[in-house]
Amino acid sequence: MELNNNDKKRIWLEIKISTIIPTILFVLLLSILVIGSGITTFFINVKPGFLNRSLTILLFLFIPFLYFVWLSAIKYIDLKRNTKITIQLGNYEFKKRKNDIFVVSEKENFKMKIFEDLIPLIDVNSPLTVEYTKYSKVLLFVSNDKQN
Repeated sequence: MELNNNDKKRIWLEIKISTIIPTILFVLLLSILVIGSGITTFFINVKPGFLNRSLTILLFLFIPFLYFVWLSAIKYIDLKRNTKITIQLGNYEFKKRKNDIFVVSEKENFKMKIFEDLIPLIDVNSPLTVEYTKYSKVLLFVSNDKQN
């Protein structure tokens, strides 16, 4: 199935949130590191290898940033491919693991994280319709009928 406008807006919002916040944090850490290293190098007599240590710290700060960029890229691929998966679950249950709640169906071999606010709105005795993106597994629609 193709994504509708609401689905596209939700994916764009997820891309913005998962990219902007880590980018701001990374830029702040990078600027502190660069300014601090520059001030230290020019005004204080530093030991040999100081810049190598600074670049190593910068590299280790950059690795988590790449993870968030990768997640955003997968969501962007879902947005460009314009496809979503719709599945009907007849026999399902809610399972809580740590702080997350999952919809689990043994028959369809399906497991997806769900928002805790949606659980009171779902009737466990009737079939459940779930729509999500193919690669990033962004939850788009959960309902017992055609209305979200």
